[in-house]
Amino acid sequence: MLAKTMYLYFTYLILFHIVCNSSICNAQTTSLSARIDKYVHSLEEPFTGTILLAIEDSILFNKGYGQANIAYGIPNTANTKYLIGSTTKPFTSILVLKLAEQGLIDLNATIDTYLPDYPNEYASKVTVHHLLLHQSGIPHHYVAIDKYFGNVDQVDHTREEYIALFAHVPLLHEPGAQTTYTSLGYYLLGVILEVVSNKSYAELVDEYIFKPLEMRNSHVENNLTVFDSVATGYKKGLSGYTRTNSERGSNTLGAGDIISTTEDLYHFQRILNRGGDDILSEEYKRLLFQPPDSPDNVVYTYAGPIERRPYNNGIDTLTTYGLGTGSSYGFQSRMTNFMEKNAYYVVLSNIQFDNTMSMSDDMYDFLANILMEKLGLAQEVDPDTTSTNKQQVMSDNFHLDKGTMDRYAGYYSRDDKVYSIYGEGDKYYRLMLYNKWGFDFAETKEVVPVNDSEFVFLSDDLQQLHYRFTSSGDDKPALSLFWENEFYATTAHIVPSSEVDLNEIAGLYYSPELQKTYKFTSKESLLYATEFLNEDNVVMTPLRKDFFGCKSGFLFIQRNEDNSICGFKLVAPNLGLFGSDFLRK
Repeated sequence: MLAKTMYLYFTYLILFHIVCNSSICNAQTTSLSARIDKYVHSLEEPFTGTILLAIEDSILFNKGYGQANIAYGIPNTANTKYLIGSTTKPFTSILVLKLAEQGLIDLNATIDTYLPDYPNEYASKVTVHHLLLHQSGIPHHYVAIDKYFGNVDQVDHTREEYIALFAHVPLLHEPGAQTTYTSLGYYLLGVILEVVSNKSYAELVDEYIFKPLEMRNSHVENNLTVFDSVATGYKKGLSGYTRTNSERGSNTLGAGDIISTTEDLYHFQRILNRGGDDILSEEYKRLLFQPPDSPDNVVYTYAGPIERRPYNNGIDTLTTYGLGTGSSYGFQSRMTNFMEKNAYYVVLSNIQFDNTMSMSDDMYDFLANILMEKLGLAQEVDPDTTSTNKQQVMSDNFHLDKGTMDRYAGYYSRDDKVYSIYGEGDKYYRLMLYNKWGFDFAETKEVVPVNDSEFVFLSDDLQQLHYRFTSSGDDKPALSLFWENEFYATTAHIVPSSEVDLNEIAGLYYSPELQKTYKFTSKESLLYATEFLNEDNVVMTPLRKDFFGCKSGFLFIQRNEDNSICGFKLVAPNLGLFGSDFLRK
């Protein structure tokens, strides 16, 4: 009887322990999920994609947001597949080291060793090592290949055809002299892999990475095979999300052609931290992350960029791998590995150049802080802090009279940036055009006046960036920028150009996206658009030849080879890096 009583007691004790632990675990998971949900839903722009966080062998969070397919109302989930763009490159690096381990590739051999018909003399100077570290000097694909987007990238090419498009372009610098990011270098690595192995890139990555790691939801895109559960890629348009072009897989070999899920990429990152797997020997795994001699905190390795962050009062160092984002038509990706702590996050999106991912590190900082908090290395960051600070500044703001605001309103330029300052109702805005990654990009931010000549830039860097107006002697102020109250730069006021032939530009323009026609008319040295994007008599200010500014953004006039106007590109906030095209009728 006693034995039976003791047996029941321990049985109940074990069940109680299991139930309690399960309840605590569920409560922690619910709390984390609620916290991330709160952050995602507080973003100014909706996030569309999947987020994963993990420590060691435990996936803490893996959840999809938004739509994988808008037309059919299919949501993104933890199992949705995405094209991961340049996040493909570390897979290529591992394959190169795997074949080097087998004696098929010499890391110090030059391009012509494996591609003897490569049509440029630099093939005898650029090594596999240079290609892996982005030190070849070969330009990035859209820099080296004229009219790449919307033209070259839409056509399948053989190896010889594609190489012929860029091999004649001079190197940007001597091999090994500096780091210049280039997808073409990784395309060449993909070709070398296929040449020395007599196998396709897809066969190699499947044999040496996907199958050993049981990455069952990862594939190589070829624009032909239908894979299940793949999200549709979108970009931002004038009326919401629109369809995108599709870059042909033959042009992204080894550089941006893998499809995967957040969980598969988590398993891929796990092998980078531990020994004893069949992917690479310890010798070659160490080589994968061996940084070049550099005093910089952020350096390139064969696997990509790493950052060495001191913590614990400088006693310890945390190596952060995966600081860049991958992108392609309709997709964004980011995977980050805090290597000494075996902590990871993966973010995948099916929105091209999503501002929550590509234009800001806020999301990544938020996710990193969660992981650091779980590891006891950081405090919780309240995602509402910024909005609270904004509300405080707004409640204390200084109101400018209309006459002063009219004097400040206008366009200012500095180097590759153009600023437009304007008021709308009782609020003030800064519209900025700048060049990022070789593209023109526009961004609007609200600014708050703190006195009669100074605005505070309302962003997550609140109280750091100030705009101060000073007299320039022509009754129009100059705009000076101060970063943390230290002088940064001065921008000159732009006087509207009087040399532009507005009559040449006036006429009818058609938006293929909106399926609408707009009329541009010339009047008193300005160009006006009728009912342009739901606003009547929009003023187009000529800033220089074939370049106009308006409240919606900036217009770049496009011409045919005979110099006749064929349309214009509108670069505006929330349109990403490609803008929206209008055709001349």
